[in-house]
Amino acid sequence: MIRKYTLVLIPTVFLAGCVTTTVGTGDIEVSGRCAAHFQTYKTTTNVGVFTMSDDGRYCHYTYCRDPSGMCVGNMPAQAIANCEKRGDRQCFIFAEDHRIIWDGKVTFRGSSYPTTQNSGRDPKLNDSLPELEIRKPVNRNDRRLLSNPPDDKVAAFTVDENGDISNGPRLRAGGSIDYTTLVRNQVILETFQKIAFRGGELQQDRTGDEAEGDRRIKKYNGPVRLRDYAYDASTQLASRKIIEKVLREIRVRSDLDIKRIGKNEGDFQLILFALEGRSEAERWEEELIEIAEDPDTTVKSPSAMRSLSEHFKRFADAGNLNCIVSPAVGSNEVMRTAFITIDVTVPKQILETCYFEEIVQALGLYRDDDTYFNSLFTDSYKYYRKPTGLDWLMLKILYDDRLKHGMEKEEAMPIAREILTELRPWGWESGS
Repeated sequence: MIRKYTLVLIPTVFLAGCVTTTVGTGDIEVSGRCAAHFQTYKTTTNVGVFTMSDDGRYCHYTYCRDPSGMCVGNMPAQAIANCEKRGDRQCFIFAEDHRIIWDGKVTFRGSSYPTTQNSGRDPKLNDSLPELEIRKPVNRNDRRLLSNPPDDKVAAFTVDENGDISNGPRLRAGGSIDYTTLVRNQVILETFQKIAFRGGELQQDRTGDEAEGDRRIKKYNGPVRLRDYAYDASTQLASRKIIEKVLREIRVRSDLDIKRIGKNEGDFQLILFALEGRSEAERWEEELIEIAEDPDTTVKSPSAMRSLSEHFKRFADAGNLNCIVSPAVGSNEVMRTAFITIDVTVPKQILETCYFEEIVQALGLYRDDDTYFNSLFTDSYKYYRKPTGLDWLMLKILYDDRLKHGMEKEEAMPIAREILTELRPWGWESGS
């Protein structure tokens, strides 16, 4: 059976236009971004041509999802047309059937983001990349730690002759120490205030209203359901194994009713896309915007298609991101569906971290900040592969029934303090 080019969610037709499909000529230096896309292209089955702008900065390729390779449409013309949409440059055919046919010297710049070369249709992971950073020991006199914690809390830690905490609870063998047990409640409360009320950076992409988002609690009321998508069945299967692991731990740690659901199983609050490289994000972006702008579209919510297309564009354009969440806060603080995208070709040391971080943050703890102590939610470095005890405490506080979505900070923070006191009555120092 001959199939049209399709998106997983909604079928679309690739129409050929009046586009010159010429092989490029002359020396060219390929940008880091296009170099990484070309690596994905080389490991993708049933591909068409790979096209490139004459300055090597913009690129695009097509592929056929039908296993037989029988697809309708002019693949070279469509690839060139989409390439030229990405920049004001003329595009030409660079490669065909995984082989470079550009007539001239080709130089590749290094990729600006860490994708592996075995992406394509085989979601295997690279074991050769370095481990995440290990935090240097924290001194027992650190002002963020309790000065006189209960003896049974201190017993889990080892302090050397210099006062440095050399050993203690860890999230994984050989990983960084999780200092949550010794952290002052005041530090936990201050971190919660930052992460729960400073969602403006992410929210601004969807609403433009940063100030309003800073003042109110953002959370889902009631059960939370997650849907997941992937182009490839094996990728989706591997992704679901990690999703189930993450959701299981969220349920245990926070008592939140959260689970993954399948098609036609009801409404969902989170939607996760497992992508094999940024080129897949570009395909989603382009097809969704075409659907949204089609005057004859039968889609119920073109505006939702535009929002999702913007989410994929943000991910595709951000060369330093392996995973991303677009939060679910709309006008009037209404919670909408949160979009999560994860590049499953990243090293395995990072992949599970991505799932934990983005799913937990999609629940309302949106903000990354390098000033956070003992937390997964930092940007420029990662000391932990999964949420720490402190991170789980913040999620548990957020989803306590006493805190309501839309509650202003002035009302919410005294309640958060009350909840934290119940969870850790021994965590306050005198005067705090």
